[in-house]
Amino acid sequence: MEIYVEALLKQLDGERTVRAARGWADVTAALKQRHDVDLHAIAMWDKLDACFLVRNAIAHGLGRFTAKQIETGVPRKIRVLGVPVRDGMVVITAASLDRCSQICQQFVAALDGHPRVVDHAHRR
Repeated sequence: MEIYVEALLKQLDGERTVRAARGWADVTAALKQRHDVDLHAIAMWDKLDACFLVRNAIAHGLGRFTAKQIETGVPRKIRVLGVPVRDGMVVITAASLDRCSQICQQFVAALDGHPRVVDHAHRR
């Protein structure tokens, strides 16, 4: 997802020389500032953000939540996806993995249909 959105930003920037984005927060800010594409306003954003929380728990904690993640309600936030949480850990099932995959696909489709993205595609 992140690679796709970064590629979209580069495509929208075109020949313009701009500072490269350094991480997800930079990419989302650049899309909003330079192209009026607010990822947070796209349908499915909350669920996509929850998918990122699942991914981060797996990638950075081998599925276990940190004390800070528990304090900030991350386990509660990912339950909207149907991802089970047991003993402070994410439990990945085939169904929850499929759900996260579907959310990513739906978000990409919504992003591709964003008026600013569509407008850019027609200008080429």
